[in-house]
This record gives sequence, C-alpha cells and structure tokens, in this order.
Amino acid sequence: MRIVKVQCGCGARFAFEVEPEESRMPVPVFCPVCGAEATDRANAVLAQEQDRDDRGEASEATVGGQSLRLRLRQKSGSGSEPGPVAMGGEPVGACAQHPSEPIVARCGICGAPICRCCAQAHGAFCSARCRAMADQQGLLFSERAQKQMSRRLRLSSWPRRVCWLTLGFILTVAAHKAWWRFVGYKPRVALRFARETFGRGSWDWVNPGRLLFLGASEGVLRKLPEGWIRWRIPLQGAVDQVPELIATEPWVVWLHKGRIVAVDAESGQIQWQVRLPTPGAEVRGNREALAVVDQRADGSAQLIRVELASGAVQQLTVPPQPRLPWSAGQQPGRARSLAPRIPTAGDAARGLADEGLEETSSAPLRRVFMPSRNGVVEFQVWLIESNVVERAGLRPRREDSILEDPRLSAGRSWGVVREALEEIERLRSGGVVREDRSRYGVRLRRWMAGAVPDWMGEVIGPPLFFALHSVDVVWAGTNLMVFNGRNQLLWQATLAHPAAPAVDGHAILNRPDSPCTEIGTRLIVADQGMLSCFDSASGRVHWRMPMVGTRRLVPSPDGHELYAGGTSGTIEDLRYPLEPRRWDKLRPLLIKLDVGTGRVAWRREGLADHCALSGSVLYAWWLARGISGEAEHFHLHRINPLNGSSLWHLYEERWPRRMRFQDRWFLLEWDDGVEVWEFRS
Repeated sequence: MRIVKVQCGCGARFAFEVEPEESRMPVPVFCPVCGAEATDRANAVLAQEQDRDDRGEASEATVGGQSLRLRLRQKSGSGSEPGPVAMGGEPVGACAQHPSEPIVARCGICGAPICRCCAQAHGAFCSARCRAMADQQGLLFSERAQKQMSRRLRLSSWPRRVCWLTLGFILTVAAHKAWWRFVGYKPRVALRFARETFGRGSWDWVNPGRLLFLGASEGVLRKLPEGWIRWRIPLQGAVDQVPELIATEPWVVWLHKGRIVAVDAESGQIQWQVRLPTPGAEVRGNREALAVVDQRADGSAQLIRVELASGAVQQLTVPPQPRLPWSAGQQPGRARSLAPRIPTAGDAARGLADEGLEETSSAPLRRVFMPSRNGVVEFQVWLIESNVVERAGLRPRREDSILEDPRLSAGRSWGVVREALEEIERLRSGGVVREDRSRYGVRLRRWMAGAVPDWMGEVIGPPLFFALHSVDVVWAGTNLMVFNGRNQLLWQATLAHPAAPAVDGHAILNRPDSPCTEIGTRLIVADQGMLSCFDSASGRVHWRMPMVGTRRLVPSPDGHELYAGGTSGTIEDLRYPLEPRRWDKLRPLLIKLDVGTGRVAWRREGLADHCALSGSVLYAWWLARGISGEAEHFHLHRINPLNGSSLWHLYEERWPRRMRFQDRWFLLEWDDGVEVWEFRS
C-alpha cells in the first residue's frame, strides 16, 4: 500500500491510500474540494515514478500544462526514513476530536488521523463531512477501506474483550462463593404446620419432593416446595385412631381400621386392599412382603402373607404349638451367682422384678412371625433355666479414702465428689450389674416355603433374630449363628461382647438401628464394644475394630463405605458401667470406614452419634442432656462425606419427636407442630 498526497489545480491538497495495479490507479479519484477528477494525474505520476527507487524523495511533474506536486512513500522499507509508526503500520498522529485516543487508521478522503471512537461513529472517514463527500462523488475505494477499518477494529478490541470476560468470570465466582457462604448452604424453614390445624397424625416422605400426612380423617400428599395438595383421600375411623404407615415403595401402604391399603403416590389411586381377620392382628413387614398374624384363643393362628408389589395374598392356619420337653436332667428353676455383700435397697427392687422368673412353664414364652425371602419365619423362644449373674459395676473402694485424708485440699475436690457419687451408687444399686446368662430354647420354622425342616437348639443368653437379604441371624449372648433359607446352619462365630441391652430382638430387614447389617457379601455385626465384619457365606473374619456403644450403621449406596455412630468410650467403660460421669461424660463419635478393609477414612468426635444418608447428603445428630440431666439439647449437622467436617449446624433446646430426611429436605416434628426445612446446595 502507498500513501499518495496530491495537490489539485484548484490549490486543494488531498491524500489517499492505494495499491497500484500495473502502475495505475485501480479506481477513479476526485478532488474533495472542486470535484475535478484527478485519476489521469495520478496515473501519469505513477508512470513517471515507476523506474525510481522508493526512498520518499519529492518529485514534480507536469500534466496538461498544469503543475502537479506529489510525494510517494511506502509504509515500510529499508530505504525509507525511520519514524514513529502506529498499529497496522500507520504513522502516529493525534485525532482532532479525541487527542488521547490511539490512532487506528487515516481518513480515506482527507488523510486525517482516525481514532477508535471516530471509526465507530463514521467508519473509514474522520467526520460526517468526508463521509458525505465520498457518497456524493461515488468513490469506490470507500467500501474497501470500510472493510479494512472493521478488521482493524476487531483486532484492536479483542484484548479488551478478554479483559472484560476475565473480570466477569472472577466476579461470578466471587458472587457464587459469597452466596454459598452466607445463604445457599444454610437450612431454612420452607413450610410450617401447626398441630392445632391438622390434629393428630403422622408425617413422612414418600417420593422426592412429596410429603405425606396421615391423619384420623384423611390422607394428604403435598408437593414441595410450594406445599400444594396433590391428592386427598378421606378416611373413616375413630378420632384418636391414626393410620400406621407401613411402606412407601413401590406403593404407599398403610394400616387403618383393620385394612391394609396400597395407594399410588403420584395419582392417589388405590391399587389394592386387604382386610385383616381382626383389627388387632399383628403386622410385620420388610421391603418385599407383609406378614399378618391373628392369634386365636386355642393357641392357633391365622397367617397371611401379602406381596407389596402386587397385593397377592397367601394364607394358612398355624396349629397350636405343642408343649416342648425340657432338656434331659433339667427342671424349670432359677440359678443366681451372688457375691457375698450387705443387702441394699436395690436388692428389694430386683427381688420384685425376679418374681416373674419363678413361674416358668414349658410353653413358649415368645412366638414371632416375620416375612422372609421365600415365605414367613416363625421364631420361637422359651426359657429352660434361669441364670442371672451379678458382677461388679464399680471399681473396688480405695484403701485410703480421700475424705479421711488430713491433707485434703481444694485441688482434690473432684476426687471427693467422685468418691461420694460412687458411695451413693453403691447404696442405690449395690454396685453390681446383672447379666442374663440363662438357657433358652430356640426353634426356627418356615411357613409357605415348601418342605423345610425345623431347626431347634439351645443358647446361652436372650436370643435375638434378624432377617437380612440373603441370610438369617440368631444372636444369643456372645454366640452368633447364621442360617440360609432352608434352616441350615451355615456357620457360627464368637463375639467379644453381647448385644446392647436396648437392641430390639426382632429387627426388620436392615433397619438403621439394627446391630446386624448385610452389605453385598459382607455381614457387619456391632456388639457392645466391637465392630466385626464376616463373610456372609463362609463366616471368615475380614476385620474387627473396637467401637463402644455403636448406635447406627449406615452403608453407602455403592456398598463400599460404612458410616457408624457411637461413643468415645473404652473397654473400661464396659467393665465398670456404673462409674459416675458428670464432667467427663462419653462424647459422641462418628466414623467412616472402608467395608472391604476396615480402614478408617475419618473420625469425628464431639459432633454426633447418629447418622442418616439420603441421596448424597449425610445427616448426623446428637440428642444430649445437660450436666444436671434435665435440659435437652438437639444438634443436627450436615456432614461432608469426604472429610467428615460439618457444613452447617442446627441447634434447638428441645428434642424432636420424629426426624425424616430426603435429600436436601428434612422434616422435624415437635410437640407443637411440624417444620419442613430445606437448603439449596
């Protein structure tokens, strides 16, 4: 490209930028003042300058008897004078309208410098006057210059665009973190229902974002977060009779007024109904079926098995249980191992509790029916010989009492208090704990499962029964027995401690508070002081880990991790459970471990001792009492499953009656109403 400066015959001077084609103008050019065509003049000058070197010397030519003065100069070259150059190789100058703006081009008519602002307003011209003049004269090169100007503007503006995009990204990330820190991660009350408005009833989650209320007069399903009523089913019954929710998958199933009703959660349509023989029939269930037992006066029972998916019913009559013989050489009686000591007030209370053990007979003391994988299991337990063993629950007395020490000081005040509390506990309970090591008879009988022989045996300690996915477990004292669906004993194992006294002896399929849970091919058992992992088929021990007071076992959805809640106690706390604790109480404990290896991923003490996993959200809570034992404290945390840290903490000075969790929603039922909480992330 060349910059050509021309002086017209009228005296006007103008310049333009052109790329010669065979030393001639590719387009006509006109004088911007008088409008005379100067194409021939430019062609003659280009022809005369063709043989000259391009060093920028001034030259003079005569065309048609008139004097024409011009100067030709290349934009760059070894022979040209070095000088300041703007972007794109343009000479540096100052815009008349915006002196501080950088120059991007020159006007196609007058050659004046053009900044970015003028280029956006007038294109390839410095002003509206030059643009109008180009339009009047029909200059063809103005369109070409306009395209070049647009390209230069795009090239010159991309760094600014990148800067703005980077700044916008940084501000977006900062705003998101600020929202998460102060708003998004914290829970808030989405809905609140007063108990006076709905009366007595139970609340529970059904499907994601669906809240079910079962009251004495109706069942209502609400859609969250708005709380709109999706369907409503009227119920007929007594004012104080509330339906009992049995299952939520695949249908919403409840028991009310002697009927089992299954309803579609989306439409509210009744899928099937089963009428019970009597309103007082016992109903137990798992994820697949329900077992309904109606005990009769003659000792027989009507047994009904209901499939949850289809509502199919199987029923039969169970005959009365015959009188079971006692073991050879054994008679009903009581055997107690008592340590010689002075009788206390606790002995009288225990004597009243032991009166029922004197009246034993050969009839089964317990008879429980539970649904299993291929029918219904009848678990029978009867007492053969009572044997209650008492052992020391407190450490032996100190030979040198602190109270009798003449050098007693204020620094030993806690020792004085501890010794006084131990003496009070000895007067109250005798300083002993009782362990049931009685002999019990156990029978497993399966109904509706074909010709399966019964299994009968004797155990030491109160027996517990757990129906799991692939095996059934009988746990008595420290002995663990595992059976298959044909009542065949697969293997036995000896545990370090018996089950906790508060464990339900008839746990339903994989309940969270059950001390036995099955994860894939692993059987996890939690006794009073140890977590043990067995192979469910062979009984081989994979790992053991000490943990006192396990409250809850929660496996991850993929079955690779296990969350366990318990206490920070030690074996000494199990050995002496009556030791007074006021200021050094057991702290709650929450751990995450690998099911395959037993390796602890993280351990958090002081947060919570119960946990629940809903989707990808891990909840943990702790129901605590004050030092005096009267104040109630409720701590609810959302735990990060990766490292066990608390993402948020909800505190109330009261205990909820019920808690239900569903992903980012959770329900707290208080004495005065129900609150539905949510958090957005």
